[in-house]
Amino acid sequence: MTTDDLIAFLRARLAALEARAEHLHEGQGCSAHSEFSWGYEYNAQDCDCGEPQRVLAEVDAKRQIVERCIGVIAEQNNHLIGLDEVGGIPLAEDTLKLLALPYAEHPDYREEWRL
Repeated sequence: MTTDDLIAFLRARLAALEARAEHLHEGQGCSAHSEFSWGYEYNAQDCDCGEPQRVLAEVDAKRQIVERCIGVIAEQNNHLIGLDEVGGIPLAEDTLKLLALPYAEHPDYREEWRL
């Protein structure tokens, strides 16, 4: 497994999700959507469903997980700590793979990342 490629993949997916977050709402029940005869219009300032904020919080949490996994792998590779005895690198790499799993249908996803 190329961990750097997996990390780049995850960072790209999280950036894409973050960019879409303000347009993600819990359907027509959100005040950000106004019905017209031809469909729905979106007004971000009227959002009351909380979905964009939840998505942004999820992106932030996942970024923190990715960064902590990177730290564990880097520290182990530099022999600063002996985490390999308790599964440090395998656990960090498995965590990264699990974070990538929801994107398995993405064209850039690699089957080697699947657990």
